[in-house]
Amino acid sequence: MNYLAHLFLSDNQDDLRFSNFLTDMMTIKEVRALPEKFQKGVNLHRFIDEFTDQHPINKELVKQMHPYFKKYASVVLDVFFDYFLFENWSNYSTLNFSEFSTMQYDGILNHKKYIPIRLEKTVMSMVQHQFLNSYTSVEGIDRTFERIDKRAKFETGFYQASNVMMEMKQDLNREFNLFFPELLEACHQFINIEKP
Repeated sequence: MNYLAHLFLSDNQDDLRFSNFLTDMMTIKEVRALPEKFQKGVNLHRFIDEFTDQHPINKELVKQMHPYFKKYASVVLDVFFDYFLFENWSNYSTLNFSEFSTMQYDGILNHKKYIPIRLEKTVMSMVQHQFLNSYTSVEGIDRTFERIDKRAKFETGFYQASNVMMEMKQDLNREFNLFFPELLEACHQFINIEKP
């Protein structure tokens, strides 16, 4: 899952969502330097990634997308699923998307002092440009893949991502709505059982 899902799955808990959001950007050293109150969010992020990677639905979808995106197939699926979370927003959230997004940006800004210095400019730019809107349209998805492509070390196939998504839209939407409730329940259990 990508940024939207990770934030959504943080149960509207400030410390949890901040570190869940930031984990992938940080080095191991930076993660370890975070105060103890943020470590549960780091663990939640890793739990979400592992649950997603090991789920049979995702494994099958990654296999289907491998011919287009090779080793980046799972990255593509993560972004696609953020799009489908937005598409099905009213099924999963009692907040409208604008309210939810504002809460996330405010939460990040409230924890600004904990952002590693080397990431501060990047994160502040993401908030300023309201990065969660990237997952609400096909055009936004295209821009997301353009940004990821600049950091990729190998051929990605991202230029065809939105076309593949639209061709597979019905199947992807169905599979997302089978998978996401399971992930949501698993995260709920993790948050309520896992100690900080």
